[in-house]
Amino acid sequence: HGLPAETAAAAICDGTRSTQREVFAPLGEIARAAADAQLDGPVLFVIGRVLQIRELLAEIAQPSAAQPAAEEVSRG
Repeated sequence: HGLPAETAAAAICDGTRSTQREVFAPLGEIARAAADAQLDGPVLFVIGRVLQIRELLAEIAQPSAAQPAAEEVSRG
């Protein structure tokens, strides 16, 4: 019962703060990975397919050189 040990998991400490730290590991290893990283809390654990969006968000946050920069709209 439960999710497979290889399910994607993350531990996020101090989320949304300048001190935010993240650890990613399979579900079966996330507790050890978080302990090894000495996350001191508060810690949010995220488990499952929702972590796939992380890669997409990283691409959006850092546009490639092939993408033109957004143009400013002047109001006159």
